[in-house]
Amino acid sequence: MNILQRHVFGQVAAAVLLAVGLLVFVMLTGTVLKEVFPLVSDGKIGWGVFFQLLGFIAVGLLPFSLPLGLLAGVLTVLGRMSAQNEILAMKSSGLSIWRITSPIFLIAAAGALLSLYINFEFAAHAADTSKRIMHAAIGGALSHDPKGLIVPGEFRTLKKYTIYAETRDRSSLRKVWLWQNGDDGKTTRIVRADTAELEYDAVNAALNITARDATVEEFRNRAGADGAPPTIESHRAQTLRVAIPVERLVNVQGNYLQRRKYRHCTLGELLQLRRTGASPGNDTPPADAAKRHANRIAAQLQIQSNCANSLGIISLTMLAVPLGIRTGRKETLVNFALALALALTFYVLTIVVSWVPPNWRPDLFVWLPNLLFQATGAWLLHRAAKR
Repeated sequence: MNILQRHVFGQVAAAVLLAVGLLVFVMLTGTVLKEVFPLVSDGKIGWGVFFQLLGFIAVGLLPFSLPLGLLAGVLTVLGRMSAQNEILAMKSSGLSIWRITSPIFLIAAAGALLSLYINFEFAAHAADTSKRIMHAAIGGALSHDPKGLIVPGEFRTLKKYTIYAETRDRSSLRKVWLWQNGDDGKTTRIVRADTAELEYDAVNAALNITARDATVEEFRNRAGADGAPPTIESHRAQTLRVAIPVERLVNVQGNYLQRRKYRHCTLGELLQLRRTGASPGNDTPPADAAKRHANRIAAQLQIQSNCANSLGIISLTMLAVPLGIRTGRKETLVNFALALALALTFYVLTIVVSWVPPNWRPDLFVWLPNLLFQATGAWLLHRAAKR
C-alpha cells in the first residue's frame, strides 16, 4: 500500500468511525428517551442499571449503524476528494480507480466480518439482555405498585383491554373506564366505575381490577352473523373483578423466555432451533409438522438475514464508491442524505423480501437486495474505471 492509498485509507477510516459514532449517539438518544429514561424518572431502575442499559443498547445498534456509517464516510471522503481534484491527481500519477479504492474495500471487508460477528453474538446478547433488564424493572415495579401502568388522563391498552382513569391516588383509581374487545377487535363490554382498586398477581402475571359501583354494558350479537344489529344489555354491579394478563409486559418467573424473538438468539441457538423446529424460549418442538417447518424457516431466515445484512456493507460500498467519485460533492450534509437514501432503499428491499411466504423460501429471497446493489455497483465501477 503506497502513500496515496494510505492517505485514502486514513481519511475513510476516520470518517467512518466518526459517522458510526454519530449514528449510534443519535439512535441511542431516541431509544433512551423513549424506553429507558421513563424507567429512571419513575424510579423503576437506578442510575447504575441505566448506564448498563446504555452499553447494551449501544451494542445492539451497531448492526444498523455500521453499514450507514461506512456508506456516509465513503461518500463524504470521495465527494470531498473529487471536488478538490485529488482523485484526478491520483489518476494522473498512474493509479487506477481499482487501486485508489482498494483501501476502501479493505475497510468494507473488515466491517462486514465485524458486523457478522456482532450480529450473531454481541448484538443478539445485548438486545436480549437489555429487554430482560427493562421487563424485570417493569415487573418489579408492578409488584409494588400495579397502578404504575395506568397514567391518569391517558388511555392504556393491555392486550384485549383498554383502560382510562381520570385521577389516581395511592390506593385507587377514580372515574374509570374499561373497554373489553373480542378476538375480532370489536368492543364486547364497557365498564364505567367511580372507583377501582388494582392488585398485581405475580403468580399468574395478571393485573386484577376491582371496580366498585360499576355500570356494565354488554354487547350481544356483535358480529351480526345473522344480519341483525347488535343488542346492548346494561346492568349495575356493586363489585366487578376483571383479570388482565400482562405476561407480555413483565418478566415474572422466566416468562420473558417465552417471548424471545429470533433476532435475540445467537448463532448456536439459531442452529439448534433450525434443527429441532422449536421456537425461541421453548425447547419443545410443536407437534404440528407445518408449524415445525415454519419455525425452521424462520430460524434459517434470521441466519441468512444476519449474513445478508453484513454483506450489505460491501454491497453499499460498491455503490457508494462510483457515486462518490461521480458526484464530486464536498458538502457533508448532501453526502449524508445520499447515504441515508441508499441505506433506506437497501433495508426497505430487505424488509419487503422477508414478507415472502415460508413455502417460497424467504431465506433465499433475502439475498436479492445484495445482488441488485452489487450488480449496479459493479457496472458503475466499470464505467468509472474507463474514464
